[in-house]
Amino acid sequence: MKNLFVLLLIIFWGFGFILFSRKQPVVSQTQNISGFICIDGGRFTIGSPKKEHSQEGFKGNGEKLQSVTIGSYYIAKYVVTQKDYFFVMKNEIVSKENEYLPVDEISWIEALEFCNKLSILHDLEPVYTIFYDKLKYENFVTYDEEIVLWNKKANGYRLPTSAEWECAARAGTKTPYYTGKKISASQANFGGSTSVINLMPVGSFAPNPWNLYDMAGNVYEWCWDWVDENHTVLGKIIRGGASWSSEINLRSAAFKGASPTVKGYGFRLARNAF
Repeated sequence: MKNLFVLLLIIFWGFGFILFSRKQPVVSQTQNISGFICIDGGRFTIGSPKKEHSQEGFKGNGEKLQSVTIGSYYIAKYVVTQKDYFFVMKNEIVSKENEYLPVDEISWIEALEFCNKLSILHDLEPVYTIFYDKLKYENFVTYDEEIVLWNKKANGYRLPTSAEWECAARAGTKTPYYTGKKISASQANFGGSTSVINLMPVGSFAPNPWNLYDMAGNVYEWCWDWVDENHTVLGKIIRGGASWSSEINLRSAAFKGASPTVKGYGFRLARNAF
């Protein structure tokens, strides 16, 4: 009986060790794509406790705390700039005063098109197949079909998932903002007017602990995911807040939703880490 007890104790200890030693996502020692940070995947908690904010956004879904597992991936240090976007998409040169501003009037579909076109330019396999015939449902009120196919084996550029974005924004922190319990106008571009969009060049503020810039404020960023995977609340997730956002919308857990065809936001690139 004693031997059985010892055996059970060893098994329990081993299971507990595996359960509680699951690796948290960290910045990888492998940084071989210029302009990107590699994040080693793992298990971490997304969302926010109710005491952090009113949770009045998407009722029933909101920012509920949940544990998720993500694979390793690359994410860009900066949001895509107007210079890069218009050169790739339209072969246009923007004015000197605007070239390092984030692109900010882009739809989710246009962001995917940029990812594909840049992948081709860099001799990579495009990630997305876009079903343009399905985009006639522009209001997406009753839309229940997928409009884009994501080839997860492709090595090209893509949008980060919502969980990948939050992991990158948090950079290992557990506070409402990667700057701590608060964020100030000296740390991010926010709190302005919606009538006068006051964008600032990317990298104008100090990066987060993982050396990623502008993960709060300046321009909202498209993510891959629907707001609600069951499509009961439609729209694609946007994160990070904007120059006109209030402080609460800059929290690492905060998100909103927008129609995939609305031209109003920016984005940053991601890639799989094989």
